[in-house]
Amino acid sequence: MARRTAATSDAPRPELAFLVIGLVFGLMLIFVNPPFQSNDEDRHFYNSYFVSTGQIPPRQQGNMIGGLLPVSVLDTSASLQGIAFASGAKVSEARIREARRVPLAPTQQRFYDNPNYSLNPVPYLPFVAGIWMGRALDAGPIGILRFARLMGLLTFLALVFTAIRVMPVHKYVLMAVALTPTTLFQATSVTYDAASNALGFLILALCVSFALRDAPLSNRELGALVLLAVLHRFAKNGYFLIPFLYLLIPLRNVGSRLKWAGVLLCLVVAAVLPNLTWDPLIASLHLQGGQIFQNDFHFSPSEQLALYKDRPLELARYLFDNLRLQGKAWITGALGRFGYSYVPLKDPAILLHLIALLAISVLDADARRSLSVFQKVVAFAVAAGTGVGIMLGFFLTSPLGAHVIFGLQGRYFVPVLPVLLLVNHNRSLLTPEWQRARRFVVPIYAALMLGYTVNFLSTYFWRP
Repeated sequence: MARRTAATSDAPRPELAFLVIGLVFGLMLIFVNPPFQSNDEDRHFYNSYFVSTGQIPPRQQGNMIGGLLPVSVLDTSASLQGIAFASGAKVSEARIREARRVPLAPTQQRFYDNPNYSLNPVPYLPFVAGIWMGRALDAGPIGILRFARLMGLLTFLALVFTAIRVMPVHKYVLMAVALTPTTLFQATSVTYDAASNALGFLILALCVSFALRDAPLSNRELGALVLLAVLHRFAKNGYFLIPFLYLLIPLRNVGSRLKWAGVLLCLVVAAVLPNLTWDPLIASLHLQGGQIFQNDFHFSPSEQLALYKDRPLELARYLFDNLRLQGKAWITGALGRFGYSYVPLKDPAILLHLIALLAISVLDADARRSLSVFQKVVAFAVAAGTGVGIMLGFFLTSPLGAHVIFGLQGRYFVPVLPVLLLVNHNRSLLTPEWQRARRFVVPIYAALMLGYTVNFLSTYFWRP
């Protein structure tokens, strides 16, 4: 009876609050965000369409890599690119209505050179389902894009709902990060970020749950963690350290040293699996990795490393200087930046949200369970290592001798946020008043921030 009372007193549950708020404002963002106005959404949509029609692996035609796309998709996307990077440009509602009436005409195709198709197809599967749904309903390019966005949103909500439900502590922190404007915006766009963020949150939740459990873990549970690690690795290269939150789990919870080491080995294999499977397939098409994404300037990862080969301290200073110079932009990007990362929320809103996340992370405690100092050190090390790894990855593909890291945006740090905020978990700060209030304060705050975001984007893109 005591257990039932405790559960009842904690209602409404944070995962249900997340689901309702995420669905309501996610649906709004699907329509408020103009078509093809998210980071590389046009390219990711093309890739999703390739996968939906069985064009795996990418085709090579001369010096081009890509596949066949309906002419209607390419023409519709091109006609709506006028507002990208154009500060203050408004969307023509008449143009959108006209674009919605364009039929797909799937047999009228053109080969499209899309070097980004070197990316792994696994994260595109939710969008593929949306494309199939749109085609089944005879929708045009705009309608199919919105169906793809919808399926991406629903997949994100399902995964994060599970993560919050599984998370034994810091539930409201995870909910707040998942409902951060940037995070939900990416979840309503056709992009890799939707899958990588959601899977990262779920891996974090499982590892923390397994770490604080009093009972031994089953083989099925450990297998689920390894499977998620594989999927997450395919979703994005830069987050290969996140599954190593497994190190939070005490040996006694796994069962034996041999079993613990076996799971760790499986995670190592998962981390390099794309390098053994998909990457060689792409390499067989005679593609050079760096030229795929930044072919407007010369760069070479090997030459870039050679510059700092014998000067590791100089490299560390270079990264620190970039953190100092671009840190504010990265924070803004992680919390509230939209479009092709050229539409930021106002500085006061960003500052407010940053303070709110820090406050929630400090106050969202659990009177019964808490991470040990060692576990917090591990969480911080994984978060810091992931952050440095992301910086190094973009450093290697920056122009030779550049003073700043090119292409690195704050949205790439979103999966790191809840891991980093774990360090603030401290049950000694829990008060009965906050324990009761957080059930309502955090969801209301998240809804107000997202409401402000929707209004901001409506004004920016649509209202004269």
